Amino acid sequence: TWRTLQSWFPHLSFVHYNMNGADDVVKKQKWRKASKTNRFITMGRKGDTEKVAQAAAGEGVNPAYFIMGSDLPDISSTAVRDALFRRDYGALAEMLHPTVMERCLDHQSWQR
Repeated sequence: TWRTLQSWFPHLSFVHYNMNGADDVVKKQKWRKASKTNRFITMGRKGDTEKVAQAAAGEGVNPAYFIMGSDLPDISSTAVRDALFRRDYGALAEMLHPTVMERCLDHQSWQR
């Protein structure tokens, strides 16, 4: 976690950000929670990116506390977890970078 990194590198300053997909941010209006102590990086999702960007801008959300990323490919994290569980290497290769796939398989942090 960022707190662990801070303890290892006390001479550096770390800032914690929540990362979400735009679909979830739209559904829960998370831009309204952005603040100096609760920062967000929102990755775009087809059909939701513009909704989030317009809502955040329309409500005057500080862009230093709410960063809008570009659209990501339409990949379901649930589908990735299911493919990891089944060890479906073909499906994983279509959804993940090889290094990410290897790390997920080696560390099994995705397990239920």
